[in-house]
Amino acid sequence: MADDNTCVSVGQECSQPVTSTLDTLPMTSTLDTLPMTSTLDTLPTLEREVRSAGFSYTTNDAAMTSDSDEGHVTSTSIPEAQKGASRKHPRPTSVNNKLPPCRICADAASGFHYGVNSCEACKRFFRRALKRKRNFKCRGQKNCVIKGKKNNLCGFCRYKRCLALGMSKLASKTGRYTHEKRAQDIMEVQQLSVNSSLLAIPEVEVSDIVRKLVAVHSKVITNADVPEVEMLRRAEQVREATRLKQEVFGIRDTLSAEQYNEVFQVTGLDVDERKKLMEFVAKSIDVFVHGYVTFGKGVPGFSTLSLTDQANLLKLARCEVWFLSAYKGFFSHLQIFYAPNRDCRHKSDLERLLGKDYTETAFRLANRLQALELTVEEVIVLKAVCLTFADRCPMEDAGRVEDVQWTMLRCLLYLLQKNHADVAMFGKVMDWLMAVRNLTDLSQKALANIHFANAIRKNATLVDMILI
Repeated sequence: MADDNTCVSVGQECSQPVTSTLDTLPMTSTLDTLPMTSTLDTLPTLEREVRSAGFSYTTNDAAMTSDSDEGHVTSTSIPEAQKGASRKHPRPTSVNNKLPPCRICADAASGFHYGVNSCEACKRFFRRALKRKRNFKCRGQKNCVIKGKKNNLCGFCRYKRCLALGMSKLASKTGRYTHEKRAQDIMEVQQLSVNSSLLAIPEVEVSDIVRKLVAVHSKVITNADVPEVEMLRRAEQVREATRLKQEVFGIRDTLSAEQYNEVFQVTGLDVDERKKLMEFVAKSIDVFVHGYVTFGKGVPGFSTLSLTDQANLLKLARCEVWFLSAYKGFFSHLQIFYAPNRDCRHKSDLERLLGKDYTETAFRLANRLQALELTVEEVIVLKAVCLTFADRCPMEDAGRVEDVQWTMLRCLLYLLQKNHADVAMFGKVMDWLMAVRNLTDLSQKALANIHFANAIRKNATLVDMILI
């Protein structure tokens, strides 16, 4: 009879399900040992039926089927007929596996089983282990490699790994994938794809596309062309002026939107000049929007989309593209924001204007993006990627939008590989793209403020663009 150190009881599965995210679930093998496809055309990536919030578009109800008895979700593919017939650089087809490799053994995953992306063999192994309630024994050092022929794998170490990665009856995910889960899976597949040398795109083609984007981007207002030394000098001046003002008049907490509106309704007074600031910002947004629309129409392939799709994409990506034009001006250590229009404000001004939640999120996201040290060209291409997400609302031709974005992604992947030694850079950028969507939601909430809305309505060109 083996002692407690040499066996593990199957009945002792984790009672607390472990969420399988990109940050918490370790991969079984390194990127070098993961199976990669032999050509760019068969690289696993976007699929038409997986239109998730993170990296795809509309949800296809036939794309995911569930089996509540087994606690897993399995993926299906779209018909071959939906693939593009002729493209200079065809996007990978849906016959490829869109899931990250099996968390347990690194083979191709077949679905989301017992709370973890896993292959059929590991799913069946875990199911049998649960039913038989047996004790596994390890003949080695309890650190066996879980890879290779399944019949020869150590049951003790394999089951231990299943539990460690979150497989559990309680963690069964019945029904369809959530948007968040689909986005995470697709981003991980893209991250693995970046590390394949087969992702190469001709440098001449990338250079041509980037050159066109940079040229048309000259119409967009941004602080990226302002030397950091100059922004810091101005930021320190504003911080000192704010400090002196607070010393003279006393430090007051920022009024919430509800408190301000209550005072305004009773007295009609703009007690903290919030209304005046909103009117000033509305005019600045108008200037930005004109350059932004010009940039959007200059993105290769964007003008071939229907006018309705163009309008929707421009409307829904505005906040994120603006933030990419503004993020370099956030100085957390000074609590100062240097805006693209060269206006410099204290953090408290942003809280009065857009709310504390928006302001805190904006500073945090700006810090994350600043840490990545992206080049000017990379940021411009990233703006084009933001502009071409087709999952935000129904599209007349989501496939064509997808084609445009795929071209932008290829350019972004190439630039990141060329300019950064960090092989995980693409994944970090995609993580940031997912996070910045929260800022868009908070922005819409702030712009719904009656005073902000009234300021926007004074300019007819802004109404349709901003008041969604």
